[in-house]
This record gives sequence, structure tokens and C-alpha cells, in this order.
Amino acid sequence: MTTTRFAIVPDRSTIIVAARSSAGPINWLGTEPDGHVSCAVTDGAIDLAEPPTGQIQIRVERLTSGNSVYDAELRRRIDARRFPVTTVTLESAGHMGADGRYRVQGRVDLHGVTRAIDGVITAELDGERLIVSGEKVLDIRDFDIPAPHMLLLNIYPTVRVHLVLEARPA
Repeated sequence: MTTTRFAIVPDRSTIIVAARSSAGPINWLGTEPDGHVSCAVTDGAIDLAEPPTGQIQIRVERLTSGNSVYDAELRRRIDARRFPVTTVTLESAGHMGADGRYRVQGRVDLHGVTRAIDGVITAELDGERLIVSGEKVLDIRDFDIPAPHMLLLNIYPTVRVHLVLEARPA
């Protein structure tokens, strides 16, 4: 068993924030997340004998929907000047029974508010690459962010966050 530190490959990783609104879906694409994951590897597989750790950071300015009005409102609501980075920290993981599926626990720091989070991810080693994907529904009000209202447009407070990360040994 050896512990390997994997660095996230920013241009091969994405985060999608899917929101619903009174006018239909709005998706923000987060490009170039940064961070790392450290985990034990035994015989080419993730070994939970040693708890994995990691951290992902995404710059709020890198979240884009393709609509400058929506993007400006998101940055205003998050107060991107004061809180330019959102951080997700992995604290523990456990097998879910199926190969490659893990229950993970950690923290999210968004808008200056830190909350515990848990969820299910898929993680696998493909040669030297670590591929991680997962999805979680969050309520932005838990981070002291009011649900946006713009003229006749209401954006609902629950959002689905989907991530796909590729990492390589650092």
C-alpha cells in the first residue's frame, strides 16, 4: 500500500451547477477547478485502510451560464469580490458495496459559510489517472444566500451540483 497524492487536471475537470427557475433550467458550468486528492493505492485500486483526504477549489468567476445577466446576479448573490473561491474538503470515505462507489463526508465553504456535506461518488483508477464523479443537491439558503429574484424570474433555492474530476499523480 502506498499513498499517492493526485493533482486535479483543471482542463479535464468540470463542475456543473444546475438550477431551476420560473423560466426553465439554468446551468452554470464551472471550469478549471483546482485541488488534490490523497489516497492509498494497493494493486492498482483505492484502498480505504488509510482515510483519503482532498480539497477542490473553484473560482466563482469561472461559473458561467452563457447569460451575462444570470452570471452577474450569481456573482452578486455570492458576493464574489469578498468570497471569490468555493472550497470542498474531503474528510472521510467508505465503500458503498459496489466497486468504485463511495460514501464521502466533508465540508463546503461557500459565501463565507462552512457546512458539513455527505454524498455518494464514483472513483476509479484508470492507469495513473484518478476519475471521480458525483452529484449532490444543495439548498443555497444553507449558505446564507437568498434565492435570486429578477423582475419576473424566480430562481429556486435548491441546486444540483455535478462534478467530474480527472487527477494525476502529483
